[in-house]
Amino acid sequence: ARGEYLTFLDADDTLPARAYRVMVASLEESGSDFAIGAAHRVTSGRRSIPTWIREVHHDARVGITIDDYPRAVMDVIACNRMFRLSAWTRMGLAFPEGVAYEDHVPMMTAYVRGRFDILHETTYLWRIREDGTSIGQQKHSVENLRDRLEAKRGARAVLEQEASPTVLAAWQARVLDMDLRLFIDEVPGVDETYWSVLREGV
Repeated sequence: ARGEYLTFLDADDTLPARAYRVMVASLEESGSDFAIGAAHRVTSGRRSIPTWIREVHHDARVGITIDDYPRAVMDVIACNRMFRLSAWTRMGLAFPEGVAYEDHVPMMTAYVRGRFDILHETTYLWRIREDGTSIGQQKHSVENLRDRLEAKRGARAVLEQEASPTVLAAWQARVLDMDLRLFIDEVPGVDETYWSVLREGV
C-alpha cells in the first residue's frame, strides 16, 4: 500500500455509495488514526443491523481513545473502517495468515494504540451467504472454534499489556456475551473433541 489511507473489503461484500468519502472526510477533519463506520448485515438482499452495531454507532464520536468509550470493543471487524497508512505502520498492525478471525488482534491493537472516530453512517454491507459457507457460519467446526479461541488469546495478551482495567473488562464481557456464546449454542450437536476444546477455552 502506498496511498495516504488504507481500507479493506471482503470479496463477497459491498459498500454503500459514499462509504469511503464519509470516512476520508472524517479523518481529514479530525486528524484521527482511523475511522469506523456502521455495518449492516445483508441476507438475500435484505439488510439488518446487529444490536452491537446499533449500540456502538448510535452516536458519532470524534477523536476519542478506547478509554473514552470502552464499549467500542464490541466492533472488531476490519472492513468497516479506514486507517491512515502512517498510523497503521506506526501501530505495528498486521493480519496473521492462514487462520480465521484474523482481524480481531490487529483491530484490538489499534484500539489501544490509536485515536479514532466512530461514525453513525453505514460504511459496509456485510453479506451472510445464503449457502452457509461464510467463515462466521462455521461455528460447528472445531477448527473454526480453535481459530476463534486463538484470536481471543492474542487479543487478551495485547490488552493485558497495554489496556486499562476498564477496557479489559469491557472486552471480557464482549467475549462472554458475543464470542463464546455462539459456540456454546453448538454444543448439543458436536462431538467430545469440540466440547473439550470449548471447555478448556472458556
